[in-house]
Amino acid sequence: MANAPEENIIISSGRGQDEDQLSNFAELYKAVRDGKLTDTVRILDQSQDFDQPGDKACNKIITDRDETALHVAVLNGHEHIVEELMNRMSDESLAMYDRDGYTALITAAVLGNRKMVECMLTKKSDLIRIKSNSNGKNLPVVMAIDFGQIEMARYLYDLTPEGDLIPQDNDQEITPDEDLIPQEDNDQEITPDEDLIPQDNDQEIHKDHNGATLLTCAIYAGTLDGMHIALGLIERCPRLALAIDKYDESGILALASMRQSLPSGNQRIYSSNVEHGQSNQEESNRSDLEHGQSNQEESNRSNVEHGQSNQEESNRSDLEHGQSNQEGINISEVEHGQSSQEEINISEHGQSNQEEINRSDVEHGQSNQEEINRSNVEHGQSNHEEINRSGITQLYEMKRIHDQYDKLLSKMCEEISESLQSNTQQLKDGLVYTAICQAAENGISEFVSKMLETDRHFLWTEDRNGRNIFMLGVLHRQEKIFSILYRLDGKIMNSLTCLQDRNKNNMLHMAGMMEDAIRQINQIPGAALQMQRELQWFKEVERIVLPRHKETKNGDGLTPRQLFTKNHEDMKEKGEKWMKNTARSCTVVGALIVTIMFAAIFTLPGDNNQSMGLPKSLNKFWLNVLIIFDALSLFSSSTSVLMFLGILTSRYSEEDFLEYLPRQMIIGLLTLFCSIATMMITFSSALLIILQEQLRIAIPLICLASVPVTFFVWIQFPILKDMIISTYGPSIFTGRK
Repeated sequence: MANAPEENIIISSGRGQDEDQLSNFAELYKAVRDGKLTDTVRILDQSQDFDQPGDKACNKIITDRDETALHVAVLNGHEHIVEELMNRMSDESLAMYDRDGYTALITAAVLGNRKMVECMLTKKSDLIRIKSNSNGKNLPVVMAIDFGQIEMARYLYDLTPEGDLIPQDNDQEITPDEDLIPQEDNDQEITPDEDLIPQDNDQEIHKDHNGATLLTCAIYAGTLDGMHIALGLIERCPRLALAIDKYDESGILALASMRQSLPSGNQRIYSSNVEHGQSNQEESNRSDLEHGQSNQEESNRSNVEHGQSNQEESNRSDLEHGQSNQEGINISEVEHGQSSQEEINISEHGQSNQEEINRSDVEHGQSNQEEINRSNVEHGQSNHEEINRSGITQLYEMKRIHDQYDKLLSKMCEEISESLQSNTQQLKDGLVYTAICQAAENGISEFVSKMLETDRHFLWTEDRNGRNIFMLGVLHRQEKIFSILYRLDGKIMNSLTCLQDRNKNNMLHMAGMMEDAIRQINQIPGAALQMQRELQWFKEVERIVLPRHKETKNGDGLTPRQLFTKNHEDMKEKGEKWMKNTARSCTVVGALIVTIMFAAIFTLPGDNNQSMGLPKSLNKFWLNVLIIFDALSLFSSSTSVLMFLGILTSRYSEEDFLEYLPRQMIIGLLTLFCSIATMMITFSSALLIILQEQLRIAIPLICLASVPVTFFVWIQFPILKDMIISTYGPSIFTGRK
C-alpha cells in the first residue's frame, strides 16, 4: 500500500505494460502524486493511448504497481484530483486492481477517507460489491473494518447489499456484475483473475467468508458502531453466528473473547472510570477555587486602587473648591459681613460631595464584585458540567455496548438452540464448545451463564485437555465462573467436581497450578497477598470436593497439596521476604517513638515545682492532653513493635499467610499509625503550653505536625486497605453456601 519512490516507478513492466509505455505516464504520475490539479487536467486533455488514439490516460495503468491515476490520487489523499478523475474515467477502469489486488474504492476505504468513497460511489454505486483480488477476496466493508476503520465500515455496511454479506447457494462466492469487470484490451490484461469470473459450466466454487469476517471483526472492535454492525448481521442471518471467517474463527467465539465489553471480564475498566471521574471533579473544584480566589484578589485590588484614586481626586477637588470658596467668602465678608455663614455652607457642600463619591465607589466596587462572582460561578458550573457530561457519556456508552452484547448473545443462543435439536455437528464446526471454554478462561460469567440457560448439556463441555468449564475457572482464577457451581444442584456439583483431565488432575489440582493464572495473580499487589489469595482458592475448592479427591494423585504422582507446595515455593519465599522487610523497617520507627515518648513524660516544659515535681504556672488542660497522648503514643508504639517482632520471628508456613501474618501486619500498621498521630498531638500540646501567648507562631507549627501523619497514611494506606479487605472483607466467591 505504500507509495513507491519515483525512481522505482518504471523499473519493471506493469501488467500488460512495458517500460516504454509506463515512461509516457511519468509526467501524469508526478502531477497526480503532487496534487497539481491544473497540470493533471492539462495532461489528461492532451494524452492519448499510443496504440489506440482516443483512449485517455486516466483509464490506463501508469505505474509498475499496476496503479491507475485514481489509485495514486487516493493513496496520496488528493480529494480534488479524485473528483476530477470521476468526471473522466470509465466505469470499467474504476474496477481495476493494483498489484495488491485492491480497487481504488477499497484503498480509500482502508485509508478511511469517506469523501473519496462517497465520490466514487456517486459515480458507480456497484463498486461497493467488487471484492479484492487478494487471497481473502473481501468486500470493501470487510477491508475497512479489517484495517480498523470502524466508522467507514459502518457507512459501507449500510450501503452494501444484504445478499453480498449473506452466503447464498451453498456458500457460493458472489461475484460482481459483468459490466463492472474490465475486459481484456489487446495484449493488456487489466481484468481480475479468471477464477473470479463465473464461467458457464466450469465455475469454481469459493467459500464466501465476507459475512462471517465482518461479524467477527465488528465484535472485536468493541465499539457501538461495531456492535451495531454485528447485531444487524445476526438479525438478518442468525446462522452467521456459527459461520467461520477467514481467520478460522466464528462469531460466537469472538463474542467469548471480548472480556473488555463486560464488567465480569474486566472490572478494572469500570472502577477506573469512576475513579477518573472523581479525580477530574476534584481537580475541577480545586481549579475553580484557585481561579475564583485569584479573581477575588484582583477585584479587591482593583476596587481599592479605584477607590483610592477617586478619593485623591475628591480631596483635590474639595481642596480647590474650598480655596475658591474661601476667596469668595473673604470678599463677601467685607461687603456683607456674613463670613461665618459662608464657611458653614462650604463645609456642608464639601461633606455632601465626599459622601456622594464614597457611595459611588462602594456601589461601583459591589457591582464589579457581583459580576466577577457571577462569572466565577458560571465558569465553575460550565467546567463541572463538561466533566460530568464526559464521564457520564463514557459510562453510558459502555452500558450501551453491554446491552448490545447481551442482545447479540441472545440472538446467537437462539440459533445454537435450534442447532442442538437438528445438527449438533454444526455446533462443533461453529466452535461453540471452544467459545464456552474461552469464556470460562476469560471470566465472562454472563456468556457462560447464558449458554447454560440455553442448554444444560454445556455443563459437560471440555477443552482439548479434558477440563470442564469449572476446572478452567479454577485454573485461571476466575471466581465468577467458579461461583456458578453454587447455583447448581448438589448432586450435579458433586459430579462435576469428580471429573479429571487427561493427566488425571482433578479440580483441586487445578487450584495448585498457577502458570495459567499469572495475569489474575499479578493484579494483586505484593507477594504476601498473592500467596494469601492462592491459599483462599485452594481452601475454597478443598471445601467442596469429596474427601477422597484431596489425596488423589495425578499423572505425575502428586497430590493436590504437594502440587500446590511445589508450584508456590517461589511465591512463598518472596512473600516472606516482603513481610520481613516491611516489619523490620516499621520496627525501627516504632522503637524510636517508644524511646522519645518515654523520655518526654519526664521532661515536661517549664520550671518544676521542687516540692510537687510538677511544672509551675502551666495550663492544666493542655498539660493533661500532653500526658494522656504521650501515654497513648507510648503504648501504641510498643504494641506495634511487638507485632512486627512477631512477624520477624514467625515460622512462615503456608497456612500462616492465610490469616496469621496478615493479621499481625494489620495490627502493627494500625498501632504504628496511632503512635505517630498521638506523638504529633503531644508535640502540639507542648507548643501550646510554651507559646500560649504567641499563637501566631504556635498554630503554623502545629499545622506542620500533620505532615508526617499525612505522608504515612498516603504511603501505607493502600497496602493496609488491600490487606484488610483481603483478610476480613467479603468472600470473592459469590453465592457461597
